[in-house]
Amino acid sequence: MQLTHDKLISQRDTTAGNGRSSRNFRSILQILAVPLILVIAGLAMSIAVTTQHSDALSPSDEWVYVDYLHKFPHQGLVRQGEPIGQESLELMACSGVRAYGPMGPPCGGPYDDISDFPFGGVTSAYGYTPLYFAPTWLAATAIDTITSADFLTSARLTGAIWLALTMITLYWMFREFRVKRLVALALGLCFIGSPYSWWRYTYVTTDAPTVAITALMLIMALRFLRGRMSGWWLVPAGTLAMLFKPSNILTVGLIAVFLLIEAGRRWRQNRPTGISLTWRAFLSGPGPEHLVGVAAAMVIASGVAQFLWLQVQKAIAVGLPADQGQGRPLTVADIFSQAVNFLPDTIVSNVVLYGTNTNSYAIPASIVEPLSWLTVAGVAGGIWMLSRRNSNASIISAIAISAVAFAPLLALMLQLTLGEYYEIPARYGAPVLAGFLLAAGLTAQNRWVSYLVLTYGTALVIYVTVRAPVFA
Repeated sequence: MQLTHDKLISQRDTTAGNGRSSRNFRSILQILAVPLILVIAGLAMSIAVTTQHSDALSPSDEWVYVDYLHKFPHQGLVRQGEPIGQESLELMACSGVRAYGPMGPPCGGPYDDISDFPFGGVTSAYGYTPLYFAPTWLAATAIDTITSADFLTSARLTGAIWLALTMITLYWMFREFRVKRLVALALGLCFIGSPYSWWRYTYVTTDAPTVAITALMLIMALRFLRGRMSGWWLVPAGTLAMLFKPSNILTVGLIAVFLLIEAGRRWRQNRPTGISLTWRAFLSGPGPEHLVGVAAAMVIASGVAQFLWLQVQKAIAVGLPADQGQGRPLTVADIFSQAVNFLPDTIVSNVVLYGTNTNSYAIPASIVEPLSWLTVAGVAGGIWMLSRRNSNASIISAIAISAVAFAPLLALMLQLTLGEYYEIPARYGAPVLAGFLLAAGLTAQNRWVSYLVLTYGTALVIYVTVRAPVFA
């Protein structure tokens, strides 16, 4: 009798254990399903498109980036005034630039006189530290060894890795801000199918890590504001962001504006206590002063790091900078036009052929136009929600400010630092694109709208992947 009783207890324990294991498995599957789908979709799109590309280079400076990768194992970096290497000269002379064809002397060389090449045959990539090129070279070398593909294709295939990392960080960001999984999946697929991703994750470009960097810094900022990590981690993170690419100053700016707006909100809530202007308050503590201190330190540290890097480049320069053409004076009309540059256009940013209105990536505009509507609706909807009590008011406000003000500010910086203005491509809004997607996620409340966006995003990724042989 005792044996039967013990057996029943054992069976109950086994059943309970199996139930817990089943629940744990379902929980893990629920957590991993969406990011896994996004990673697989991203890899499929990027690899399908990349392997269909010819050796013709992307017009978005791929030539100088590939040259940097060729030189990295021998030099570690490139210097101001440095001539383009023989491998890249051969590539330009024989394969040229997408839609423009070969440039410079006839294919086959010799290439002793480099003055006929673009930029006079001198690199324009000296402003970049090796932070992007080091991991990209390592990954390209591994791909080259495993697949026996040529180095250019192997380097381009690293875009698939950067896209996979971007999808993981984007999903993490969405969930940290409590965006629903369905919405995160829909927005992730829209991002994968966008012209922005087509250019940034199938060619060699320093833009590849940018969206992931911004998403990661938004996660860090939110955790700091919730008391889950020290805000001082944002200082080295902002510095690294800037050293990856100078235009990531916009990432630093977005985080700084987010912290300052939140500091203002907390000050209004605690107004009776006043403001403490002591060093202790700025360096630590729960008050708004600490948020201001972290934001200021982050901006200053990243600015100093970029300044020091430029001084290093000046010290090791071997010649004059590459001639990239003439700019023009900045006008008031330019400033106003830039105010509507990043928000509608970054996610659909394409390469317009010089002297025409034709896009190099010939996907019909009507197919990708909803992506612009999505980002505009996200920011506009977020602004409308500010009229109500909203826990996301600070980040929505920061994103809205970045959407309107950052491109004009970048134009002013060009005028002040270079003495002239160059038309700012919409792709320069990459550092705030994660913010636009986040705004869309935070304002997506209707389940049917979410399913509609999911359907569109899925169809877009399938279309871009299947049509890769046509568009690549």
